[in-house]
Amino acid sequence: MDKRVAIICIGNEILAGKTIDTNSVYISRKFAGTNYKVVFKAQIGDSADEIRNTLNFALKMADIVFTTGGLGPTFDDITKKTIADYFGLKLILDENLLGKTKAFFQRMGVGMPESNISQAFIPEGAEYFENPLGTAPAIKIGNKEKTVFLLPGVPREMETLLEYILRSLEIGKENIKTIRIFGMPESVIQEKLDNYIGREKIYMALLPSYRGVDIRFYGGGKRIEKLINKIRDMFGDNIYGEGDILIEEVVGRILRKKKFTLSIAESCTGGLVSHLITNVSGSSDYFIGSITAYHNGVKMNVLSVNEHSLKEDGAVSEVVAREMAIGVKNALHTDIGISTTGIAGPTGGTKEKPVGLVWMAVADKKKVNVEYKVFSGEREDIKFKSSIYLLNMLRKFLEVKE
Repeated sequence: MDKRVAIICIGNEILAGKTIDTNSVYISRKFAGTNYKVVFKAQIGDSADEIRNTLNFALKMADIVFTTGGLGPTFDDITKKTIADYFGLKLILDENLLGKTKAFFQRMGVGMPESNISQAFIPEGAEYFENPLGTAPAIKIGNKEKTVFLLPGVPREMETLLEYILRSLEIGKENIKTIRIFGMPESVIQEKLDNYIGREKIYMALLPSYRGVDIRFYGGGKRIEKLINKIRDMFGDNIYGEGDILIEEVVGRILRKKKFTLSIAESCTGGLVSHLITNVSGSSDYFIGSITAYHNGVKMNVLSVNEHSLKEDGAVSEVVAREMAIGVKNALHTDIGISTTGIAGPTGGTKEKPVGLVWMAVADKKKVNVEYKVFSGEREDIKFKSSIYLLNMLRKFLEVKE
């Protein structure tokens, strides 16, 4: 039987826009394609009245409620006490948890502040899950009909404790299939799919992001498998992977398989491409190093970019992107060199070279592929979009390389 889930994210900093709520998104994704359906989400402040009213509504909507935030030791961390009061439960000091909290601070070489004692108090009769990354445990209150899980607001701590909770729940995974596409707008993908799928009743979702568009199917059977095979043919090399694999992982696998080494020259992306590559465990097998050549002097003196190219064409140009990719490949003695140079904004743009213009190149000893795009968004958006685009250029370059 399906279970209904509600998520309440608590914190004044969320409402003020100082902290982005990634917790509710993370929790929702964990239940996607399972017999647990998220039916309600809320963001509220550190107010006892707001917590009580929202919890009361959530429990009417759902069988299980997750709260995040408000479990710290400061005066505004009132979630635990408010929810304990809601259920008419006293807070009891747990000596075992207090000992673990003291040990946490001892490992850091400092004494435990008096305020942290409050985190060792647990609602009477409640269960808790110890936090290996911090001092706020996750707490479970309720029964088989209605259950509330209290989670800390720090994303890494929340994610770790959520895994412990998920193991304790009876979650039935549906057959989820995901195809990951880059280089095609969502509307074009939708139109192509509509022509194939027609009026068939298939539960499908398109999930766009900076990383491309995911086509996600829920359910199994031969009909779905047949459709997925058609989609593989339909989108060809625009598909960079299936399941949860990232583009940087795909690139890493190909580099490792072909025993190629990689170096990176970055200007406008400021090291972001290198960051994505090195986020993959084992990337030292193929990634040699990078040069963040922001100043033209670095481009000339370290990457051997021709001074004439910089003067005649400008730093943001096809020829400079080409010379940067070749230059880093030669400087670091790798099989492949890739590069970015562009205008991330918000200043620096012209009519000829607007904000968002980025030239990107991939080079080996025989050839160089160079492309440009004009990306939209804020400075960080442009940096991230161009980094992913370059990695996809590299993927295609490697897949056709003999």
